[in-house]
This record gives sequence, C-alpha cells and structure tokens, in this order.
Amino acid sequence: MNNTPQLVGPPDDDDWDFIVRRIRANRCVPFLGAAASLGSSGRVGLPTGAELSDNLATECRYPGPDRYDLLRVAQYFQMKKDAFELRETIVRLLSSREAGPGPVHASIAALPFPAVLTTNFDDLMERAFRQAGKSPVVGVYDLRANSSDLPSEPTVGSPLVYKLHGTLERPDTLLTTEDDIISFLVALLLRNPDLPLTIKELFSERSILFIGYGLKDWNIRVMLRALRLPQLRGRRELASFAVQRRPAQDGLAKEWQEAVLYWDRNESLRCYDMDAASFAAELKVRFEP
Repeated sequence: MNNTPQLVGPPDDDDWDFIVRRIRANRCVPFLGAAASLGSSGRVGLPTGAELSDNLATECRYPGPDRYDLLRVAQYFQMKKDAFELRETIVRLLSSREAGPGPVHASIAALPFPAVLTTNFDDLMERAFRQAGKSPVVGVYDLRANSSDLPSEPTVGSPLVYKLHGTLERPDTLLTTEDDIISFLVALLLRNPDLPLTIKELFSERSILFIGYGLKDWNIRVMLRALRLPQLRGRRELASFAVQRRPAQDGLAKEWQEAVLYWDRNESLRCYDMDAASFAAELKVRFEP
C-alpha cells in the first residue's frame, strides 16, 4: 500500500459543487481573516498582519527578533506605553482613505450569504454589501459588556457582519495583544460575556469557510474547538473549508502539507491551496447558474 500523502491542491469540480451546495442551502458562513483585505491588481488594500506588526515594532522600538508576530509585538507596545496608545496607533495605521473593498469582499457580497464572521477590524465587508445594494447589520463582541442584540435570522438583503475581535469604529473593543486573545478565549469558554445565540448557532450549524487565515492561527483553532464541541464528540457532521496558499519554502511547505492533512482527518477542515482573491472570484463564477 502506498503511504505517500496525497498533495493538497486547489478545489476540484467535486469540491466546488460541494461548497456551492452548502451555500445554496444556507449551510455555509464565510469567516474572513486579514488576507481578505489585502490589495491586489493595483487596488490599495490594508497591510498584512506581519506588516502591521513591523510598523508597531518600529514605533515602540521592539527589541526581539520576532517583529512580525503581531500579538507579541502589540503586547510589548502596550507594556512600554499603554493600551490606549496601542489601539490609537492601530486605528491610525489601518485607517487608509484609499483602501476599499477588494475582490474577496465583492464576491462575498454578490452571493446569498446572510452572515459573515470576521476577526478583522476594518469596515470593508459592510462597505461591499452596501455597494451591492444590501443593508448590512454590524455586530461587535465586547469583552466588557453583555452580548448585543442581533437579528435572530439575518437575511441576504440585510446581512450580518459580526466582528469577533472588535472594530476600528470603537477602539476600546479591539483585541490586539496576547493577553487580549487569552481573555477572549477564556470568556468564550466561561460564557462571560457569552456570544449572541445567533453567532453560536452559525458556528454549530454551518460549515465555516475560512478565507485569509493561516493554519498556525492558534486562537482561531481554539475558538473553533470551543464553539463546535458537539461535533468533536463523535458528531463531526459538518465539514469546514479553508483557503490558503502553500508556502514557497520546501520545509514550510512540508509542514503545511502535514498540518492540512491533520486538520482534514481530525477536524473535518478541508484546506485548499489557492489565494483568497482567486478563490473568491472562482466561487462567484461557479455559483452563477
């Protein structure tokens, strides 16, 4: 028997059909990460997490070698200055007047998604919905407050954009440091404050389509496990999907391959080797009758 692992590639026709069926049945929710807001094809986008981290490292004279680790650099910045200065700096670095919704946002907005989840701070997804003639509702998780009221049944015409890590419009809600993320995950596990029922149902009853995340985002993995525990207890009924490019370096590519196969086997998370913008554009084409 050949034990060589099958190489992970872009979605094949069966994969596309499966994803499209989930969307048509309202059983799939996009979950956008930082790479969904990058620039492409000459369009101005927002900085990557690594670029944001690098800028913060310069401003706080970060002494460590890992200046592209955003959570760690933000933690140091806050220790050197304070939480207010950190959040105001992040708002300034991410508030580009030239940046607008990109191909990922446009494709998502064109499809019949009643809800989108994100850990991004920006407003590009709701702007894309408005450009598509829809009336989005924005919800924000706030560690210091009870769950905000949300529509129990978001609609395609009035889709919900739920921001789990805060929003630039309310800097006090931003989760930016290692301590912030640990507090966030503890709050989810203790349900204090609890997520709105609408959001918990999205996690437990929908396939999650991760766009713009790396598999090394441990906080996303912890959150996924915490909110999908019934599926981990012998009820892995719903597959989820992740879109991420294979690293170019041989060693990192091999590690990525093994991680992808592990997640598929243990978490029913299917990863496709494809960049976010190309995936979103192809998804829109595949969905069209």
